[in-house]
Amino acid sequence: MNQMYRSVVIGLILLTLGKYSFGQSEPARAVANGQVPRQIRCYPNPATTAIFFELKARNPQENAQLRIYNFLGKKVLDIPRMNTNIRVDVNNLNRGIYIYQLTDMHGRVVESGKFHVEKP
Repeated sequence: MNQMYRSVVIGLILLTLGKYSFGQSEPARAVANGQVPRQIRCYPNPATTAIFFELKARNPQENAQLRIYNFLGKKVLDIPRMNTNIRVDVNNLNRGIYIYQLTDMHGRVVESGKFHVEKP
């Protein structure tokens, strides 16, 4: 019963969060509205063994960071200097939804998104 209740609560949270964007800066909200081209792309989504992050800017932002959080908000990965292409091994991550944030040199969130990890 306790596990079933927890699953229902998590499902409701996922449905609610799917409708809203939290913690996004103005440029990230504009991206969601289709006004600004995305600066970062992640693929494949869902990921089974690895996920790739591709920074689309011609010159990678100096001191840009990529942070990955699990769905409970715990930081699980911090890449301090973002190159144009990053490969993240997801074998050590649990199955579920993860949030990524690209921050600029001042710590402001430039863009955020989510990806899903599936296990075979």
